Amino acid sequence: MEHGRYEQPKKKKRRRALATVAFIMAVVACAAAICLLMFFDISDVTASGLVRYTTQEIVEASGIQTGQNIFAIDSRKVEQRIKEQFPYVDRVWVRRYLPTSVELEVQETRAAIAVVGAPDQYTLLSESDRIVEQIQDVSTEGLPLVVGTDFTQLPIGFEATEEALNALEKKARENQQKKLDPPPLLEETRQALDVMVMVHYVLDAAEQTGFEGIRYIDVSDPLCLTILYEDRVLIRLGTELELPYKLKFASTVLEDTGDYFSGTVDVSLAGTNQRAYSREEDIMPLLQQDYLEGYY
Repeated sequence: MEHGRYEQPKKKKRRRALATVAFIMAVVACAAAICLLMFFDISDVTASGLVRYTTQEIVEASGIQTGQNIFAIDSRKVEQRIKEQFPYVDRVWVRRYLPTSVELEVQETRAAIAVVGAPDQYTLLSESDRIVEQIQDVSTEGLPLVVGTDFTQLPIGFEATEEALNALEKKARENQQKKLDPPPLLEETRQALDVMVMVHYVLDAAEQTGFEGIRYIDVSDPLCLTILYEDRVLIRLGTELELPYKLKFASTVLEDTGDYFSGTVDVSLAGTNQRAYSREEDIMPLLQQDYLEGYY
């Protein structure tokens, strides 16, 4: 019995200690919350890394307001808002400088590919395959031109990426369960992604092999990709299989034919029979009409 009397006061003391600790923690949490609300209101928002856009444009698009609590900013939503309004913005990082300053660090992108549509209509895509602009003249851009497809009906900001396609397909499945229409641009995204995959096969192979001077890439026939070299040689590559080898083979043929050769080189079967076929001829009738009308 004496042992039980001794244990009971110890348990009471332990409970009191725990209750005291809990009370102190609650007071500290409340004080911290009050400090956050009272002392961390935004007074200054700036932007950096800008070339095409102004600080005012970026800050206004971000939706961040002075007086807003610095910890209430949703960085993902801020980036989404800015990218929706400014297609050349690739990434945005929200930097918080306590107690009251915010910096929007912007990474802009650049046009990497031009897709030839109807005459005098070109769609510029960034390195991340995002449509950044629709223009009427690319003569000063110096970009590889993609022919045999048309992106002019797609909106600025459209992304021909696997992530974009997966998001649309997920939405399509959800809509199907709800018996709703498929989301817009689902088929267009699939087709655009197929095109960009083929384009990157060619560009990646060219980078691997150091093959330069590609003027345009014809994707109208996925079984026979064609490139224009220095506006004078049309090179038939066939499918995307063994493209680095085919481009190396084409380089050897071009060295043998010389700088004044104008015509066609066929390396579509080089991976199978180690042969290439060259023919001196007028290539103009072989080029895409939209390319000829819009560029020459």
